[in-house]
Amino acid sequence: MRRFLRISAADFRALWADDRLSLIDIAQRLDVAVPTVQRRAKALGLSRRRMGQKPKIDMALLRRLWIAGVSTGEAGEALGLHRDTFIKAAQRAGLPPRGRGWIPAMTLAEFHEIALRQRMAGEARATQAALKLSEMVDGKQGRRDQMRKVA
Repeated sequence: MRRFLRISAADFRALWADDRLSLIDIAQRLDVAVPTVQRRAKALGLSRRRMGQKPKIDMALLRRLWIAGVSTGEAGEALGLHRDTFIKAAQRAGLPPRGRGWIPAMTLAEFHEIALRQRMAGEARATQAALKLSEMVDGKQGRRDQMRKVA
């Protein structure tokens, strides 16, 4: 590992601006220690960076959990996030604030139960429609036709 950082300010700024790279990634690419990278960034007047990898957040699921009223602790855990990270992600997504004294509307288990029930109902409707199209299920009209043939 090198002790000094020999890279142009423009190249360093380009690395710093790459959101896919963490502070540790930049240090490894430059073959220097993390504090060396931090000192160079400070000298260039750049904003602070995170140490680890940026978490991958399923924003669609985050929105559904937030709107359903699942507690931030449970919802964050389901997404692999700390509750504060979950709240910050919801704020960045423009979701309405919950306010002080907010009480969860449902548990994570209830949320998953409702989601499963909705998926199963949708599958049942799709299956029923497919069966009707293939004439495997008799509709009311079909029964009348059969009754006329018998009479």
